[in-house]
Amino acid sequence: MLYLGRDRLGEKPLYYGWSANVFLFASELKAVCQHPAWQGSINRDALTLFLRHNYIPAPYTIYHNIWKLPPGTLLTVPADQCSPHIPLEPTPYWSAQTIAERGCASPVNMSDAEAIAYLDHVVREAVRLQMVADVPLGAFLSGGVDSSTMLR
Repeated sequence: MLYLGRDRLGEKPLYYGWSANVFLFASELKAVCQHPAWQGSINRDALTLFLRHNYIPAPYTIYHNIWKLPPGTLLTVPADQCSPHIPLEPTPYWSAQTIAERGCASPVNMSDAEAIAYLDHVVREAVRLQMVADVPLGAFLSGGVDSSTMLR
């Protein structure tokens, strides 16, 4: 069994699909195209989407039989049923709408000072978790509240 998962907000892409009865997956389309079994053809429906929206929305890609895993979903690929003729359906594990509705249903009850301290803690932890990289890190500042908060 193979499990593929995409991050909640879709920051990192994940492509998957079939080419000549071979299941392929990668974080970039150009990596999928490098596989020896690659026999890609342009998906005209996806090309139409690109011309209409100026991008190709998930789950479509420019190639036939290759899809982009939507944000916040998991894809289970059974080893014993691995065939291009059996559709694979991503399963959502996270929903921004559900989180927002849950937050509206139970608002936070704390003082301004407690809220500020909690925000500071959460932002510092989020930044700390993102500071792991194999390349030098930098930040582009817009001068807005979000930039000021992040780089305080």
